[in-house]
Amino acid sequence: MAGCDLDPHIIRSGREQLFTEELYAQAFPNSDPNYYLPRYRLMKEVTWAASGVPERGYAKWLVLNFMWSHVGPLVGGRQKCRAFRRGCEGQQEQFVVPMNRAINEVFIEALKYWRTNRGEGEAALDVSQFFKNRRGHHTRFGEHWNSVSSVRREAFDRYLDKVQEAVASFEN
Repeated sequence: MAGCDLDPHIIRSGREQLFTEELYAQAFPNSDPNYYLPRYRLMKEVTWAASGVPERGYAKWLVLNFMWSHVGPLVGGRQKCRAFRRGCEGQQEQFVVPMNRAINEVFIEALKYWRTNRGEGEAALDVSQFFKNRRGHHTRFGEHWNSVSSVRREAFDRYLDKVQEAVASFEN
């Protein structure tokens, strides 16, 4: 769940770091299941979208972090949180289809971000090292996202609008 809120570099560096005094309170700020379950369900969707494509596996934590920054505000509050969770758990088409399309858009851009910033020649970082060994990718990727073609960003926004509509329909 920490992958939604913390720098993805921390997550890629090993789970044991989450249990240090410094990070534990950030990773586990409360005991409310409605805090953790939507993050968990989103992580499952991102993991599914990454499966079978090794490059995506390395970018997974960055994509999760970015997606949560956009999905989190849509599922604020107990009812919306429950609706989101139920829709994902039940693999309801109106949830998972637009969610996975949005995730796919982010994966495409995350890998473009890597290709643009990995370096050149012998100094170029492979995808595993690029996403593992650098802090702050989540903020730099946010800057990259702002330069993405308007077509991709508009498609992403449309997919999230559909997720938000699905949450509203499941709230009742």
